[in-house]
Amino acid sequence: MLGARIVFLNLGMGLLLALALPVLFGRDRADTLFERLLRRTYLLLVVYALLRPLLAGTLAGWFSSSGMPRSGLWLWMLAFNLLLNLWLLFLLLGGVAQQLMGELRHERNHDPLTLLLNRRAFFQIAHQRLQHGTAAHWALLACDVDHFKQVNDTWGHAVGDNVLRQVGALLQEMTRPDDLVARFGGEEFVVLLRCDDLPTATRIAERIRSGLSQMRCSPAKHTLTASFGVTLVAGAEDLESALERADQAVYRAKHEGRNRVVASPSPGAAGNICPTPSTAAVAQPDDAARKATR
Repeated sequence: MLGARIVFLNLGMGLLLALALPVLFGRDRADTLFERLLRRTYLLLVVYALLRPLLAGTLAGWFSSSGMPRSGLWLWMLAFNLLLNLWLLFLLLGGVAQQLMGELRHERNHDPLTLLLNRRAFFQIAHQRLQHGTAAHWALLACDVDHFKQVNDTWGHAVGDNVLRQVGALLQEMTRPDDLVARFGGEEFVVLLRCDDLPTATRIAERIRSGLSQMRCSPAKHTLTASFGVTLVAGAEDLESALERADQAVYRAKHEGRNRVVASPSPGAAGNICPTPSTAAVAQPDDAARKATR
């Protein structure tokens, strides 16, 4: 009787544990070493739980019902089961800690409103990308929403926040997955993208500008526009200077009437500019442009 109860109890426990196997192994995923170890440990626990009824049934034939629980082999089976469950618990706690650290890292690196990279994370990741690229393969786009203060003053900050979320979503939609899109604060956005030359980068910025100009914001269906500054990046050491050049180009775009793209050449590369149609221009140092209001 005792042996039968042990067999059915272990068989039921093994079948219950097996219900989670399709979820754990039913999808293709790029697991880390820790995740693979966790899944295989769980599989071992399920296999052992299903084998124990066979072992218990065999032991029931070797020992009497009163002697089996005190047998050495049975005690070793219980000890192994305890250690296996403790190891699984340790892995689960490690997985929870890993997930928590990932969430904290995500919150640290991303803007809470738009879920884009923040300024600190952008610089960190951009430096890593630029160290493996060349000057001809990277461009920087700076974007500033036009008259954003009027949006907040007219329809409130809730609508303004929604506008920023829409702008961030459109920037991600109109760039490639490996491009870096970040919100630097307020209505300022920056994009680091792979690009062969400045004319190509300018055309990309013009396409994004056109997309923004066709987007209407709730609740008043107000047409949204933005000013863009574009420049090439000559490696990680040029990132700060490139941001300054792009910012100067944005100020120039604001000064020239907003809702346009201005391309700023890298030092010594002015002869390589091929601006896009009337909305694009080449930025030159201009003190008045820096004083232009946003």
